[in-house]
Amino acid sequence: MNTDGGRSGNDYRMLLVVGVSLAVAGLLIYALPVLCLIFAGIIFGIFLSAAADVLSRRLRLPRAPALLIILIVLLATGMAMVFVIGPQVVEQAGELARRVPELWRASEAAIRRSEIGVTILNLVREAMGEPDALPDLSAIIAESTQMIGRLTGIFSSVVGTLFGAIIMIAMAAYIAFEPKLYRQGVLFVTPAHRRGMVNHMMDRVAVVVAWWFVGQGLSMLVLGSIMTLGLWVIGVPFALLFGLFTALMTFIPNLGPVIAAIPVLLMALTQSIEQTLLALILIVVLQNVEGLLLTPMVHRRIIALPPALVLAALLVLGSLVGLIGALIAMPLVATMIAAFEAAKRYENHEALEGSG
Repeated sequence: MNTDGGRSGNDYRMLLVVGVSLAVAGLLIYALPVLCLIFAGIIFGIFLSAAADVLSRRLRLPRAPALLIILIVLLATGMAMVFVIGPQVVEQAGELARRVPELWRASEAAIRRSEIGVTILNLVREAMGEPDALPDLSAIIAESTQMIGRLTGIFSSVVGTLFGAIIMIAMAAYIAFEPKLYRQGVLFVTPAHRRGMVNHMMDRVAVVVAWWFVGQGLSMLVLGSIMTLGLWVIGVPFALLFGLFTALMTFIPNLGPVIAAIPVLLMALTQSIEQTLLALILIVVLQNVEGLLLTPMVHRRIIALPPALVLAALLVLGSLVGLIGALIAMPLVATMIAAFEAAKRYENHEALEGSG
């Protein structure tokens, strides 16, 4: 027998499989931004569909007019935010970028006034290998300025993605207008013996996505508003900018509020110790509002999300895709976990019925 020929044939097939797999992986990575945009359109369409169903039942309207009302309200709200809040946010971001070196020096001076602050600065000095002098902050200031520049670039890139956002909204609207058509399409390409399970998975994912949107929107609105109003009352500058940043950080579970608190406390520290304490109290209040009110009220209706897994997805998608990847990280993890748990429950239910 010619075993060499058979072995060569197997080797060629293995190389072909590896080559095709690498090509598919490369294509997926190359098309990842488009895939993320499609996924965003799908989950937004699921939310719009669920919202249209609720409004149709409450107002006793046909489904299409109810969905049209929702789209008009969302569009009007978005335009109002852009034209009313947008100019102030841009102005405050520019002013903050110009004042970074000055604010950093003021923060350092405030830290030096306490023994704990001096101890921290000494530890930093020793860690930097400068035992006889405080560390040179010029490099830190330059890096901070560059970071602000990168953040400004991120905000400006949002404007450049308006076309993608329009495509996403259009896709979501099409899905919301005819959800049964797309559901039937998925079931059509699903093997017959798996259609019951896939249908159950889609039902569960729809519930999770809808409640995730409700919880996320409510958290952003409440936490961002409280932060903005609270900072404005106690006199901390750039209150609107920090409130918006707090709202955006709600996409990062557990770690997000900590990230949002750091610039607020540093800014308050440049004003006075009293304002710093008031800002700290405000942050603690926000943590309790989210943990004791918003999370039990809304997020209990969806599955629990492992923070480490969400953070890993956020880092990977954010580095590969950018802003759109960071925004879909949490709903992507929620969708995957919901689909997996629904499939598992369906199989267990089928097993119990089969044994009975």
